[in-house]
Amino acid sequence: MELVTGRYPWDCSTACAAMVFNKTLDEMETLVGHNGSEIFFPGEKEPECRQGVTMSEITDVGLKLGFGLIRMDINPIAQHTEASMRYIYDDEKSRIEWIHSLGLPTIWLGPFASLSQNWHHIVYDPDTTDYFDPRGFRIRKPNIECVSAWIVVGVGNLPRPSLGAIERVEG
Repeated sequence: MELVTGRYPWDCSTACAAMVFNKTLDEMETLVGHNGSEIFFPGEKEPECRQGVTMSEITDVGLKLGFGLIRMDINPIAQHTEASMRYIYDDEKSRIEWIHSLGLPTIWLGPFASLSQNWHHIVYDPDTTDYFDPRGFRIRKPNIECVSAWIVVGVGNLPRPSLGAIERVEG
């Protein structure tokens, strides 16, 4: 896996996808159809005002390229009402270690305080056991305090869907 450095504070998901799909940042922006720079939330400060690129868009591109992304919540919650909420797992660290043990590239999302970032994506490379931060550096063992992980798997010979609009089937 090669480190891909983002150009903007809001393109970390696109740069991470470029790393796991072995693409350039320009190729990923073309596949997604935009670079996330449109101002969606004019009342917010930079870069929170920008559209960014969602992991749903990254998942769609992955499927087109022959990859599936499996989202894993690190500390999922069972909740029936606002008053009734319960965490499913007791040990967040063992869940993170289990995901690492799969030996698959993984895009992590979290408020990485150890990286001085609020919401940010980084990539785990199982071949080197390093993390790649799209701000331009490699990390040996960050303190992972994330909320979600997208495990990247090959989908083999499954039909590759078009990224165009989904047609409605009547009847």
